[in-house]
Amino acid sequence: MFKRKSLILLVLMLSLTLAIVGCGGNNQSADNSAPKKDIAEKQNQVDQSKDKVSNTDKLDQAPELKKLVEAGKLPPLEERLPENPMVVKPENEIGKYGGTIYLTQFSANSLGIPGHVNSEAPLTFNRDFNNLKTIGNFVKDWEFANKGKKLTLHLRKGIKWSDGEPLTVHDFMFWFEDIMQNKDISPIFPAWLKPGGEPMKVNAADDYTLEFKFAAPYYGFIDWINGYWYRGMDFFVPAHYLKKYHIKYNPNADKLAKKEGFGSWVQLFNNRNSAIFTETKPVGRPRLSAWVVKKVTPTGRIYERNPYYWKVDTEGNQLPYIDRIKTVITPDAETRKLKVLAGNIDYISSFLSLKDYPTLKKNEESGGYNAWIGKSLWASRVTFSFQQQYVGDKVMADILSNKKFRQALSLAINRKEIKDLVFMGQGTARQLTFTPGTVPVFKEEWANSYAQFKPEKAKQMLDKIGLVDKNGDGWRDRPDGKTLLLNVTANSSRALSVDTAQLVRDYWESIGVKINLKSVAEATLWQRERNGRTQVITKFMTGSRPPWDQYTPTNLTHYKWGNWLAYYNPFEEKVRDIPEDANAVKPPQEIIDWYTWGQKLPHVSGEKKKELLTKIGDKVAEQILSIGTVGMAGHVGVSNKGLGNVRKVGDNPSVAATKNAYMEQFYWKDEERRNE
Repeated sequence: MFKRKSLILLVLMLSLTLAIVGCGGNNQSADNSAPKKDIAEKQNQVDQSKDKVSNTDKLDQAPELKKLVEAGKLPPLEERLPENPMVVKPENEIGKYGGTIYLTQFSANSLGIPGHVNSEAPLTFNRDFNNLKTIGNFVKDWEFANKGKKLTLHLRKGIKWSDGEPLTVHDFMFWFEDIMQNKDISPIFPAWLKPGGEPMKVNAADDYTLEFKFAAPYYGFIDWINGYWYRGMDFFVPAHYLKKYHIKYNPNADKLAKKEGFGSWVQLFNNRNSAIFTETKPVGRPRLSAWVVKKVTPTGRIYERNPYYWKVDTEGNQLPYIDRIKTVITPDAETRKLKVLAGNIDYISSFLSLKDYPTLKKNEESGGYNAWIGKSLWASRVTFSFQQQYVGDKVMADILSNKKFRQALSLAINRKEIKDLVFMGQGTARQLTFTPGTVPVFKEEWANSYAQFKPEKAKQMLDKIGLVDKNGDGWRDRPDGKTLLLNVTANSSRALSVDTAQLVRDYWESIGVKINLKSVAEATLWQRERNGRTQVITKFMTGSRPPWDQYTPTNLTHYKWGNWLAYYNPFEEKVRDIPEDANAVKPPQEIIDWYTWGQKLPHVSGEKKKELLTKIGDKVAEQILSIGTVGMAGHVGVSNKGLGNVRKVGDNPSVAATKNAYMEQFYWKDEERRNE
């Protein structure tokens, strides 16, 4: 059970640790000998596709690749790079070639961090979290036309897959026509490819130009191809490699599948494609990433540099600097921590617990690493989300859907104490709202809405809505006379959620609301929520933007009017025929409008986008569908002391997490590690 005294002691230990090592801030330089830079300046090193190599006559490559060129086993560098390589500005300095970096891998069948690193989306994000932008990647430029109904993508001409075959728009056409529209592989054509209710149309204008036509304006399509929540990480696939496993191109694909030990050609095709970024790509599958898997071992995987990688540093040196990656399987959090403490993991910026930070700091010298807090985009690490379609108890359902009830409970929370005790003083005490820098408009008042610690005010608000102690037992009663018992379910898969929930239980009980606190595993928690069986659950909000179910009403069943919204078309403002057994109740107009703003957001741009975001932000601040606690709290990371150009970022899925570390520009400062 959570012990407040233990937490206070832990915080004092952490404070002493931070004071001794002077590491309280985010994104400190890993190289203590390098001149210190302002964090904002470092994060403003935006890798725009317009960046230029300082001297194109000095293109260079790794020594091992030079030897292969000299031996006639590999084409010259100029023939392997595209006409306009992507230029990556090193975090601190130009690196040096060589060495092996050790990363963690979840299991034999799930990659985790190596999946982030070894995937490439058509577009990507810059490094300035205070002004986050989508920038070019292997798609160099893009433009919308016809009021957002037409999008044109321009590939970098001359990019090659890791086996030397050219990347063209036909790789995308294969994905779109032969994978997404093949019912054996993809039984359901996804809604995100049907803006306005109609499948988008795609045309290959030439080998390097793709034209998209949408039935409705679709500016939000960019968030499906820029790595946002890992989207687009395998948007283009190596058609030349996969066609031999596809029945359309190989009539003997079924025979091949059975020969390989698979039940059908679809199973073999899916195995060779491995479409999800965390899936373990088979050896031999061409990639666009900096490293390519070459060997699978009982303890992990070995990746070697991609000789056709299409990114260079500002002096024309082909990336990556580091020769290879070796992964170490760490199936659980404890194993992961022990491997890190022993110095077996060279870089990790996700999946370490904040509670372990003092221990990690204490063992830096023995482990040969630096422990740090990576910058976080998470709007609230722990939120308390209120069920809006609670089943089985009409009185309780009405209480949960009353915004005054939620506002009062929000005012009863001591966020500063949560920040100090649970988050070790990291982050910002705030209400749930957008993360500054991730949206083009932000009001500080949103973060402050009902976020002050005012328990007496909370009591008065509960009194006004009739939730008072009628029998003098110390607990507030419901309108029907029963004791107001609020079921709160914490996510046991996330320790911070449990610790925060135990504090919040105390706050709410101090204003007379009796709490029944339980904790269950994450997967079970989501299922119970969808079934309308929860009252309040702990969730989280990353750097995500609306539409998201904690920011706008949703057509999911756990929202009060979700069954009705499922039949509502916000673009035509019409309702389809609703079956009698749908249990659909029409919402008030303000809820319909709120839902409509969220649904329209991906289809607008410029001032209209700001207008809708402002309306949504105002509504979230008023309604408090989910109560926020502490945001931007940072994530624990560790990097080997010998690594250079380390980018200290947290577990931020809204920018594809470790992908935003730009690991291709990491290098070994130690000659011994470079020669490993």
